[in-house]
Amino acid sequence: MKHIKKKFLEINTLTPEQISPDKATFIGEIKKEKEMISIISKDDGTNYMGFLYRQNRNDVPIIFCMPILPMVFYDNAYQSYLLAKEKRAAILNKMSNLSTNAALPEHEIYLYIGFATSSVIMMCVALENFVNEQIARLDFTYEIETTKRKEVYNASQIQDFFDLKTKLFKILPLARKKFIKANEGFKTVIENLITFRNNMVHIKSVHNGLHSFTDDSELIRRTLNYDYWKALGAVRDYMNFFIPNYIEDCPCGDEN
Repeated sequence: MKHIKKKFLEINTLTPEQISPDKATFIGEIKKEKEMISIISKDDGTNYMGFLYRQNRNDVPIIFCMPILPMVFYDNAYQSYLLAKEKRAAILNKMSNLSTNAALPEHEIYLYIGFATSSVIMMCVALENFVNEQIARLDFTYEIETTKRKEVYNASQIQDFFDLKTKLFKILPLARKKFIKANEGFKTVIENLITFRNNMVHIKSVHNGLHSFTDDSELIRRTLNYDYWKALGAVRDYMNFFIPNYIEDCPCGDEN
Protein backbone atom coordinates (compact mmCIF):
# COMPACT_ATOMS: atom_id res chain seq x y z
CA MET A 1 0.00 0.00 0.00
CA LYS A 2 1.29 3.47 -0.93
CA HIS A 3 -0.15 6.90 -1.62
CA ILE A 4 -3.31 6.78 -3.69
CA LYS A 5 -4.13 7.65 -7.25
CA LYS A 6 -5.71 11.12 -7.28
CA LYS A 7 -9.12 11.16 -8.94
CA PHE A 8 -11.42 14.03 -9.88
CA LEU A 9 -15.05 14.34 -10.90
CA GLU A 10 -15.38 13.83 -14.64
CA ILE A 11 -18.05 14.03 -17.33
CA ASN A 12 -17.74 11.17 -19.79
CA THR A 13 -19.10 12.87 -22.91
CA LEU A 14 -19.71 16.43 -24.05
CA THR A 15 -21.68 17.82 -26.98
CA PRO A 16 -20.45 20.86 -28.96
CA GLU A 17 -23.19 22.90 -27.31
CA GLN A 18 -21.85 22.18 -23.84
CA ILE A 19 -18.34 23.48 -24.28
CA SER A 20 -16.34 25.57 -26.71
CA PRO A 21 -12.85 24.28 -27.53
CA ASP A 22 -11.25 27.72 -27.41
CA LYS A 23 -12.91 29.47 -24.47
CA ALA A 24 -15.19 28.94 -21.51
CA THR A 25 -18.91 29.18 -22.17
CA PHE A 26 -21.05 31.03 -19.64
CA ILE A 27 -24.74 30.22 -19.47
CA GLY A 28 -26.62 33.51 -19.36
CA GLU A 29 -29.63 32.16 -17.47
CA ILE A 30 -27.50 31.24 -14.45
CA LYS A 31 -26.88 34.37 -12.41
CA LYS A 32 -24.95 32.90 -9.49
CA GLU A 33 -21.46 31.59 -10.17
CA LYS A 34 -21.76 29.05 -7.35
CA GLU A 35 -24.59 27.36 -9.28
CA MET A 36 -22.44 26.83 -12.38
CA ILE A 37 -20.61 23.67 -13.27
CA SER A 38 -17.41 24.53 -15.10
CA ILE A 39 -15.49 22.11 -17.25
CA ILE A 40 -11.84 21.73 -18.20
CA SER A 41 -11.58 19.66 -21.38
CA LYS A 42 -8.17 18.03 -21.92
CA ASP A 43 -6.62 16.89 -25.20
CA ASP A 44 -6.88 13.26 -24.06
CA GLY A 45 -10.67 13.55 -23.97
CA THR A 46 -10.95 13.87 -20.19
CA ASN A 47 -13.50 16.43 -19.03
CA TYR A 48 -12.95 17.58 -15.45
CA MET A 49 -15.78 19.16 -13.50
CA GLY A 50 -15.03 22.20 -11.39
CA PHE A 51 -16.35 25.42 -9.96
CA LEU A 52 -15.49 29.06 -10.50
CA TYR A 53 -13.37 30.72 -7.85
CA ARG A 54 -12.29 34.34 -7.44
CA GLN A 55 -9.68 35.20 -4.83
CA ASN A 56 -10.94 38.78 -4.91
CA ARG A 57 -14.33 40.04 -6.06
CA ASN A 58 -13.08 41.71 -9.24
CA ASP A 59 -10.58 39.03 -10.26
CA VAL A 60 -11.05 36.92 -13.36
CA PRO A 61 -12.33 33.57 -12.04
CA ILE A 62 -10.35 30.37 -12.30
CA ILE A 63 -11.79 26.89 -12.62
CA PHE A 64 -11.03 24.84 -9.50
CA CYS A 65 -11.13 21.12 -10.36
CA MET A 66 -13.38 19.14 -8.04
CA PRO A 67 -11.64 16.18 -6.37
CA ILE A 68 -13.51 13.15 -5.04
CA LEU A 69 -13.72 14.16 -1.39
CA PRO A 70 -13.67 10.77 0.36
CA MET A 71 -10.39 10.14 -1.45
CA VAL A 72 -9.06 13.53 -0.36
CA PHE A 73 -9.79 12.73 3.29
CA TYR A 74 -8.34 9.23 2.97
CA ASP A 75 -5.16 10.60 1.40
CA ASN A 76 -4.90 13.18 4.19
CA ALA A 77 -5.16 10.35 6.74
CA TYR A 78 -2.40 8.46 4.94
CA GLN A 79 -0.08 11.49 4.70
CA SER A 80 -0.75 12.39 8.36
CA TYR A 81 0.18 8.82 9.33
CA LEU A 82 3.53 9.11 7.52
CA LEU A 83 4.30 12.39 9.29
CA ALA A 84 3.24 10.96 12.66
CA LYS A 85 5.43 7.90 12.10
CA GLU A 86 8.43 10.15 11.41
CA LYS A 87 7.84 12.33 14.50
CA ARG A 88 7.21 9.30 16.72
CA ALA A 89 10.59 7.83 15.77
CA ALA A 90 12.31 11.16 16.48
CA ILE A 91 10.64 11.50 19.89
CA LEU A 92 11.49 7.98 21.01
CA ASN A 93 15.07 8.39 19.85
CA LYS A 94 15.55 11.68 21.72
CA MET A 95 13.81 10.50 24.89
CA SER A 96 15.82 7.25 24.93
CA ASN A 97 19.08 9.22 24.88
CA LEU A 98 18.02 12.24 26.94
CA SER A 99 20.67 13.79 29.17
CA THR A 100 20.02 16.20 32.02
CA ASN A 101 21.01 19.25 29.99
CA ALA A 102 19.38 18.23 26.71
CA ALA A 103 16.28 19.95 25.34
CA LEU A 104 13.00 18.06 25.34
CA PRO A 105 11.53 17.24 21.91
CA GLU A 106 8.76 19.78 22.53
CA HIS A 107 8.09 20.64 18.90
CA GLU A 108 8.07 17.00 17.80
CA ILE A 109 5.63 15.95 20.54
CA TYR A 110 3.09 18.61 19.57
CA LEU A 111 3.41 17.77 15.89
CA TYR A 112 3.21 14.02 16.55
CA ILE A 113 -0.03 14.22 18.49
CA GLY A 114 -1.51 16.53 15.85
CA PHE A 115 -0.58 14.25 12.95
CA ALA A 116 -1.61 11.04 14.76
CA THR A 117 -5.04 12.32 15.78
CA SER A 118 -5.55 13.87 12.35
CA SER A 119 -4.94 10.50 10.70
CA VAL A 120 -7.55 8.76 12.85
CA ILE A 121 -10.12 11.53 12.46
CA MET A 122 -9.62 11.84 8.69
CA MET A 123 -10.11 8.10 8.20
CA CYS A 124 -13.52 8.44 9.84
CA VAL A 125 -14.33 11.59 7.85
CA ALA A 126 -13.51 9.68 4.66
CA LEU A 127 -15.82 6.81 5.69
CA GLU A 128 -18.69 9.10 6.61
CA ASN A 129 -18.38 11.14 3.42
CA PHE A 130 -18.27 7.92 1.39
CA VAL A 131 -21.31 6.28 3.02
CA ASN A 132 -23.39 9.48 2.95
CA GLU A 133 -22.58 10.03 -0.72
CA GLN A 134 -23.58 6.49 -1.64
CA ILE A 135 -26.87 6.69 0.27
CA ALA A 136 -27.70 10.02 -1.37
CA ARG A 137 -26.83 8.82 -4.88
CA LEU A 138 -29.08 5.80 -4.45
CA ASP A 139 -31.83 7.98 -2.92
CA PHE A 140 -32.28 5.14 -0.46
CA THR A 141 -35.18 4.89 1.97
CA TYR A 142 -34.62 3.02 5.23
CA GLU A 143 -37.52 1.46 7.10
CA ILE A 144 -37.73 0.32 10.71
CA GLU A 145 -40.86 -1.63 11.57
CA THR A 146 -41.90 -2.59 15.11
CA THR A 147 -45.07 -4.07 16.54
CA LYS A 148 -46.36 -0.57 17.25
CA ARG A 149 -45.30 1.52 14.27
CA LYS A 150 -43.29 1.82 11.06
CA GLU A 151 -40.58 4.48 10.72
CA VAL A 152 -39.41 5.59 7.27
CA TYR A 153 -36.24 7.64 6.75
CA ASN A 154 -35.28 9.23 3.45
CA ALA A 155 -31.67 9.63 2.30
CA SER A 156 -31.26 13.02 3.95
CA GLN A 157 -32.70 11.83 7.26
CA ILE A 158 -30.48 8.75 7.23
CA GLN A 159 -27.41 10.97 6.99
CA ASP A 160 -28.60 13.19 9.85
CA PHE A 161 -30.09 10.75 12.35
CA PHE A 162 -28.03 7.56 12.27
CA ASP A 163 -24.59 6.97 13.73
CA LEU A 164 -21.66 6.09 11.49
CA LYS A 165 -21.46 2.40 12.44
CA THR A 166 -25.14 1.86 11.61
CA LYS A 167 -24.78 3.58 8.24
CA LEU A 168 -21.62 1.64 7.39
CA PHE A 169 -22.64 -1.87 8.43
CA LYS A 170 -26.42 -1.94 8.25
CA ILE A 171 -27.85 0.73 5.96
CA LEU A 172 -25.37 0.91 3.06
CA PRO A 173 -25.26 -2.90 2.65
CA LEU A 174 -29.07 -2.83 2.33
CA ALA A 175 -28.92 0.07 -0.11
CA ARG A 176 -26.25 -1.55 -2.30
CA LYS A 177 -27.53 -5.11 -1.74
CA LYS A 178 -23.99 -6.16 -0.86
CA PHE A 179 -23.82 -7.73 2.57
CA ILE A 180 -20.74 -7.84 4.77
CA LYS A 181 -19.89 -11.18 6.35
CA ALA A 182 -19.61 -11.27 10.12
CA ASN A 183 -15.99 -12.38 9.87
CA GLU A 184 -14.99 -9.80 7.26
CA GLY A 185 -11.54 -8.57 8.28
CA PHE A 186 -12.17 -4.85 7.96
CA LYS A 187 -15.36 -4.73 10.07
CA THR A 188 -13.85 -5.06 13.56
CA VAL A 189 -10.92 -2.80 12.65
CA ILE A 190 -13.26 -0.02 11.50
CA GLU A 191 -15.52 -0.40 14.53
CA ASN A 192 -12.47 0.03 16.79
CA LEU A 193 -11.28 2.96 14.68
CA ILE A 194 -14.61 4.78 15.15
CA THR A 195 -14.52 4.17 18.91
CA PHE A 196 -10.96 5.53 19.02
CA ARG A 197 -12.03 8.60 17.03
CA ASN A 198 -14.97 9.19 19.36
CA ASN A 199 -12.66 9.08 22.36
CA MET A 200 -10.47 11.70 20.70
CA VAL A 201 -13.09 14.21 19.63
CA HIS A 202 -15.26 13.81 22.74
CA ILE A 203 -12.52 13.92 25.37
CA LYS A 204 -14.05 13.83 28.83
CA SER A 205 -12.48 15.42 31.89
CA VAL A 206 -13.04 14.45 35.52
CA HIS A 207 -12.88 16.61 38.61
CA ASN A 208 -9.89 14.83 40.09
CA GLY A 209 -6.70 16.02 38.40
CA LEU A 210 -4.90 12.69 38.71
CA HIS A 211 -7.72 10.88 36.94
CA SER A 212 -7.72 13.45 34.14
CA PHE A 213 -3.97 12.95 33.72
CA THR A 214 -4.41 9.19 33.59
CA ASP A 215 -7.19 9.39 30.99
CA ASP A 216 -5.34 11.89 28.79
CA SER A 217 -2.03 10.04 29.00
CA GLU A 218 -3.78 6.79 28.11
CA LEU A 219 -5.21 8.42 24.99
CA ILE A 220 -1.72 9.54 23.92
CA ARG A 221 -0.33 6.11 24.80
CA ARG A 222 -2.90 4.57 22.48
CA THR A 223 -1.84 6.86 19.62
CA LEU A 224 1.72 5.59 20.13
CA ASN A 225 0.63 1.94 19.93
CA TYR A 226 -2.17 2.21 17.36
CA ASP A 227 -1.87 0.23 14.10
CA TYR A 228 -2.56 3.03 11.59
CA TRP A 229 -1.42 0.87 8.68
CA LYS A 230 -4.01 -1.80 9.47
CA ALA A 231 -6.75 0.82 9.88
CA LEU A 232 -5.87 2.51 6.58
CA GLY A 233 -6.06 -0.88 4.86
CA ALA A 234 -9.45 -1.61 6.44
CA VAL A 235 -10.91 1.73 5.33
CA ARG A 236 -9.65 1.12 1.79
CA ASP A 237 -11.05 -2.43 1.78
CA TYR A 238 -14.46 -1.19 2.94
CA MET A 239 -14.75 1.36 0.14
CA ASN A 240 -13.46 -1.08 -2.47
CA PHE A 241 -15.93 -3.70 -1.23
CA PHE A 242 -18.80 -1.53 -2.45
CA ILE A 243 -17.04 0.13 -5.41
CA PRO A 244 -14.21 -2.01 -6.83
CA ASN A 245 -10.97 -0.08 -7.44
CA TYR A 246 -12.38 3.02 -5.78
CA ILE A 247 -9.12 3.53 -3.85
CA GLU A 248 -6.06 2.57 -5.89
CA ASP A 249 -2.33 2.87 -5.45
CA CYS A 250 -0.78 5.64 -7.52
CA PRO A 251 1.03 4.12 -10.52
CA CYS A 252 4.05 6.43 -10.10
CA GLY A 253 7.33 5.11 -8.77
CA ASP A 254 7.27 7.05 -5.50
CA GLU A 255 6.65 4.67 -2.60
CA ASN A 256 5.49 7.33 -0.09
